[in-house]
Amino acid sequence: MLNRRPISLFAILAIYLGLLAGAARAAGVVGNGTPASCTDAALTTALSGGGLVTFSCGAGVVVIPVNTHVIDVGESVIVDGANRVVLDGEDARQHFFVLNGGKLHVRKIELANGRSNLGGAILNQGSLTVESATFTGNDAELFGSGGALYNDSSATLTVFDATFRQNSAQAGGGAIQNLGVVEVAVSRFENNSAGLDGGAIQNNGGTASVDRSTLSVNLAVNGAGIELNGGDLRLRRSLLLGNE
Repeated sequence: MLNRRPISLFAILAIYLGLLAGAARAAGVVGNGTPASCTDAALTTALSGGGLVTFSCGAGVVVIPVNTHVIDVGESVIVDGANRVVLDGEDARQHFFVLNGGKLHVRKIELANGRSNLGGAILNQGSLTVESATFTGNDAELFGSGGALYNDSSATLTVFDATFRQNSAQAGGGAIQNLGVVEVAVSRFENNSAGLDGGAIQNNGGTASVDRSTLSVNLAVNGAGIELNGGDLRLRRSLLLGNE
């Protein structure tokens, strides 16, 4: 069992304030008020230099096909979709790759149809916070792991009020594969699947905490809801229902 302790929910505030400090240095807006103006190129420009990234795409929900965006060492980025933005990997590309020393906070946004060997939507080697976000239809291909999120051994991941639906991994962690430190709270895992281990979550030697969350109708050979492969897992006040 590892000695590392899971980050507490108070860490969400600390990470958030730290990212806001980065946001004060730079900020970008994607689009000029119309859906057509919200493109991957506009997102690339808004992300440049870090800081707070928001969207001006009109009143409705907009789907933006995206390439993989790398959050570099020393960069702190907040991406806020205001519940009106879907980033679409088109079943071909990962959305974000957070390098060790980078910080990313995604909130009120949907990441859909991402595809990669490790982390269909996001590969995290640094610090990642997920707040009120949705991950749908992402896939870790080529016997990969972490259908939506792959949290590497050097990384920290905080998930609060998120929904993971219909994500898949050919190996482990249909929604989340964790090798580092992860804390999940008030979140929902529905209809995710893994070819081998951890239909919703696989804790693979890391430190994980799951609190006040629901894991339902997930599928795997071993650990349809959660599979513990070494490390430390704490499960509190949560519901596991209909996993098989």
